Amino acid sequence: MSFTRERRNALIARYRTVRAAEDELWPRVRTEAERAELAAIRTERAALGTAIRHELPHVPMSRCPFCDFVAEEQFDPYGIDGYWWQRAHSIRGSGSPPRCGHYFAFTGALALARPIDVLDFSVETGPEAPFVVPRLLEPPGMKMVISSTPVGRHTGYPIFYYGDPIDWEVEGPADWGHHLWLIYRNGFRAGKEARMVHDEECDFDLAPWIARGKVQYILPGDETLTLRSTVEGCPYLDLPGRRVHNRIYQGELWPKLDEPTSGS
Repeated sequence: MSFTRERRNALIARYRTVRAAEDELWPRVRTEAERAELAAIRTERAALGTAIRHELPHVPMSRCPFCDFVAEEQFDPYGIDGYWWQRAHSIRGSGSPPRCGHYFAFTGALALARPIDVLDFSVETGPEAPFVVPRLLEPPGMKMVISSTPVGRHTGYPIFYYGDPIDWEVEGPADWGHHLWLIYRNGFRAGKEARMVHDEECDFDLAPWIARGKVQYILPGDETLTLRSTVEGCPYLDLPGRRVHNRIYQGELWPKLDEPTSGS
């Protein structure tokens, strides 16, 4: 079945209802009838999660600067109210997305439209502007690719790191919106680690990295995913927005700042 906006919204709404019913029932289960009801609720919740996981569309997001391989992600393009974005217990694609042997890590930024979404779970969307983690790019052979993708009424900036060779002494960041770094070696899943990127590690001045040949980018809306390498004409420079890893819960945006920061 096609993962249309309508289909997706119906699955998300039903999942949310079933999860609320489970949360309400399980603390007070005493009788056999209540245990049977809880089991039925959990069975439906698992089936809904499986449906979401299998139906998420494969979205082309990046291109390897070494071998030209197109990296896809099973991704929810309709908004951050979907459970792909649930940081601690995300519902993401079935299996592992294909990766080339140069792939190292996948993080991202999200320019948030206001008002902030009121969600029933916690999300971490990253900063509002694309950024570099210098320690990931300093080793010879490491490069980064920025692209753009709609996320409902928000604008996402997927950020992929590649290497030839990859420096495996360097720890990668957690996957975008996730709490784990899903590790690939030679294009295949090889483990996972908990490693968050801290705000002070991020560099939002992209121009010097582009000039050095360490950062390339794909223009917004470019379905050919053509890699660009010039500072002039780069649409990702000096974008406005908060330069912190944003967290959202119940309509509140954290950390609290006096004013959103913006590019100079």
